[in-house]
Amino acid sequence: MLPLGLTLVNTLNDAEAESSGDDRPKRPVYQGDTTLSLPSEPSVRLAPGVTVLEKFKIIELLGEGGMGSVYRVEHLLMNRQFALKCLNKYQAVDAGWKRFQNEAKAAHMLDHANLLKVYEFGLLPGGQPFFLMELVEGVTLADEIKHLGHLPVERAIKIFIQVAFAIGYAHESRVIHRDLKPSNIMLVGKRAESDAEVVKVVDFGIAKLTGVDEFNQQTLTKTGEIFGSPLYMSPEQCTGVAVDHRSDLYSLGCVFYEALTSAPPFMGESALSTMMKHQSETQASLKEASLGMQFPPGLEHVVARLLEKDPQRRYQSADQLARDLIHVERSFNDDEDQAQTSSRAEAAVKRSRRDGAQQTAQVESKSFGMATVLGIAACTGVVGIASGYFLPHASKQTDAAVMPLAAKLDPKNEAEVSSSKQWSQIAVDKRVFQFPAATSLGQLIAADGQTHAATGKVSVPKDLQLGLVPSDSLVKNPQLLDKFKPGELVVFDFDTNKNVTPAFFEKIGTMTQLKGLNLFDTEFSNRDVHILSKLTNLLYLDLGFTEISAKEALKYAPLKSLQCVDLSGVDDGKAIIEKMPEMPELRQLMLVNCELKDEDMIPLVKTDHLKILDLAWSKLTDKGVETLSKLKNLEYLDISKSYVSPEVWKSLVKMPNLRKIKMADHTCHPWSNQMKKYFDAQMAKHAPQVGINWVYEANLDFAVAHTDLTWVGTGMGAHTCPLLKLMSDENLMGGPIESTHH
Repeated sequence: MLPLGLTLVNTLNDAEAESSGDDRPKRPVYQGDTTLSLPSEPSVRLAPGVTVLEKFKIIELLGEGGMGSVYRVEHLLMNRQFALKCLNKYQAVDAGWKRFQNEAKAAHMLDHANLLKVYEFGLLPGGQPFFLMELVEGVTLADEIKHLGHLPVERAIKIFIQVAFAIGYAHESRVIHRDLKPSNIMLVGKRAESDAEVVKVVDFGIAKLTGVDEFNQQTLTKTGEIFGSPLYMSPEQCTGVAVDHRSDLYSLGCVFYEALTSAPPFMGESALSTMMKHQSETQASLKEASLGMQFPPGLEHVVARLLEKDPQRRYQSADQLARDLIHVERSFNDDEDQAQTSSRAEAAVKRSRRDGAQQTAQVESKSFGMATVLGIAACTGVVGIASGYFLPHASKQTDAAVMPLAAKLDPKNEAEVSSSKQWSQIAVDKRVFQFPAATSLGQLIAADGQTHAATGKVSVPKDLQLGLVPSDSLVKNPQLLDKFKPGELVVFDFDTNKNVTPAFFEKIGTMTQLKGLNLFDTEFSNRDVHILSKLTNLLYLDLGFTEISAKEALKYAPLKSLQCVDLSGVDDGKAIIEKMPEMPELRQLMLVNCELKDEDMIPLVKTDHLKILDLAWSKLTDKGVETLSKLKNLEYLDISKSYVSPEVWKSLVKMPNLRKIKMADHTCHPWSNQMKKYFDAQMAKHAPQVGINWVYEANLDFAVAHTDLTWVGTGMGAHTCPLLKLMSDENLMGGPIESTHH
């Protein structure tokens, strides 16, 4: 087991190390994901048994790199072991000292469960800068990839959710890592098999404190230094310009890609060629790189979005990434969703291939070709591995250049589409649609659960309420929506389509008769929320795992009419709770993974209509559930992954209409079997009518029903689970609620 806490120099491939021309005696130094030969003796070494600063006793050398060394030390005043990192050489004016100051400043201000904790920093008697950090036993992700080839998908997702949380915390503290790679992600050893795997992100040795420090990549590249590992550097980092937090997200995408497929997305014959690939090539899909492996729905999209060349098209925050990964994880864990998993993964691959092909075409038109860059690089003195690499600024792509091309309708149907005034006509008791014969507009969905491909001739009962799941062709041709009659569609379900443009959302804003709008896991953002002000008839609104701010969306949403709302995964989900007094008709509220606390529950009890409440992945304790016990009409409650204790039964039995509760354990607060048995016994004794589900199901929307809209099929549910068996109005009004999963 390698002790956590090594700070390592930049990784270079073996061929480059061998070509450096250095013929001095060498010995291997551990680098996590590669081995680099360094001079045999550092300038300064602390011998075992030596006590420094009258409190740190050196036990052993753990590792060393080109910049510093890490020792296991015993703190004599605390009788505890730590890792002590110090520079090998100290010159107050060199870049190494500036880098070390920056690392100490950055690391000391960070305090997160998934980041290495730094307790103290300063100077040793000989002038060597040092800092003291926690010592945790573990292995690097690089070692694990080398050992396994690639990580199991479920494990990889769990690891990178933790990494995303850690990096997100650092970014919120205005710290950018700038050297994320497999050797800087540690997997802490489990004490017991049942323990969850803990991740630690290490080595903020080249971190940047954004906006406050003078140490920046632009100035240091002028001295021939560039920071980061070529296999994991963002396109903008490869050009030597200053970077922001989105560069970390690209690097994380490279690491995630390697963990899933066993190889990084780009690997050239030299560091320079690798850096060029980051700027000019499109990675193969996960399925292609892994020689045909199947991945959960959405995972291809997550990785592709991380690896966008243009920072504007990447994830804009690590929190967004964590949210999407949690969503993918839930989908992956749903055993009943295997058929949809396969088909959606295939669709994601196709989208990735299509987007990749477009991006490749755009890259080929860049003004900097390989020969040009190499020529400029040679003129600026970019020679050898030891001095690093400096590349000229890449040409900036315009927004238009990176937008996907609009899909064209089949030429055979263009005349038909242009001549048709409306898609449907009434014939006696039937509504007859005549859609393009060779171009599907998507899926026509109905309130009775039936579905029809929106292509060719489709006949349905005249009075049947209808909805639509759009195809990419329709999404990219929003004018085709004008051919539906006003009020003809009452439900619109985007089915997690990631290709929807602002122009299409604007078109949806004109469909004022809509009663149900499902935007779950789309690119709907704050720039689009104004369209909700026009949809005054909405009863169902799903904004789960979108890019919106709840507070902003609620400025425009028709609060008085809404009966079901999903704001799962948004950063400020508690905003809707504060609006509860303005939502007299609300029946169902989904707030999964919104980090809600006990005190956030207080405004929630001001409504007397709420029947279904999902608060999974919250910070709720028994105190918060005691507040919720005032919800006398509540029938279904999900407090999975929360911090409640078995004594929470005392509050639950106070809810007279409660019929079902979901109680999957929180990973940080698990219940023993004995605790579960106690809880079961108390509930059976005091509230025998309540069903208890101990397994966390991958459904975010549980069951959807409205007193004013009955819909029993596709259109009204989160798309992380199989087609849900939806409750009828009778269920909501008093009958027992049956579980949708077993």
